[in-house]
Amino acid sequence: MTAHLRRSTVALSLATAALLALGACSSSAEIEEEARTGDAADGAAISVNTSPEQDRIHSTVDPAAVALLPRARSTTASSGSR
Repeated sequence: MTAHLRRSTVALSLATAALLALGACSSSAEIEEEARTGDAADGAAISVNTSPEQDRIHSTVDPAAVALLPRARSTTASSGSR
């Protein structure tokens, strides 16, 4: 196989992959409009709460994990500029 044929095969493959990737994406506006109008197949649209009042996941501090962290450096301005 010549280098020119190889390059054109790679270029064609990349162009095809890009076209397929773009074609597989759907617009979120279409999904949201479908959910608003109630055209969803099972009627259960997914709702994502991105407001500050959302239920957030909280965890407890693990002392073993904290022990693995490096110590924080002091941010005081005690050292003069050189």
